[in-house]
Amino acid sequence: MKKLTVEDILAGAAYAVDHPEKYDQGRWCGTACCVLGHARALVGSDQLDRGLRDDEFSPTNKKESMIRDMLPWTHEDTAALLPHVGDDGVLRVPAEGIGLFGAGAHVGQGAIVERGAIVGPDAHVGQGVRVRRGEVYE
Repeated sequence: MKKLTVEDILAGAAYAVDHPEKYDQGRWCGTACCVLGHARALVGSDQLDRGLRDDEFSPTNKKESMIRDMLPWTHEDTAALLPHVGDDGVLRVPAEGIGLFGAGAHVGQGAIVERGAIVGPDAHVGQGVRVRRGEVYE
């Protein structure tokens, strides 16, 4: 089993977005049809009928921990959000905001969503709002 990098996971998310015809969550992470599955396929790892294993991606910092926590999200949301996770594990939203495809949620310009915060499926996080760890924003 090859170790995955942050770049591999980003590439897996981008591939899933660019090739929606190959995206099928029928067997979660058991095929190359999810973000993790695509990342595994891109690096030549075996496909497993299970989620991320500690021996293939072990977070060593807050950014990697946040990325690990995002893997079960939709491929569109993962691709949209991962590039905006800072080294401190905080999601910083760019000027144009980020729309979340798997839900009706929208995160506005300059908003910060900390690791461990929960943004509800129909939430509209306003400009500059900080959603702190443990908070639920609906």
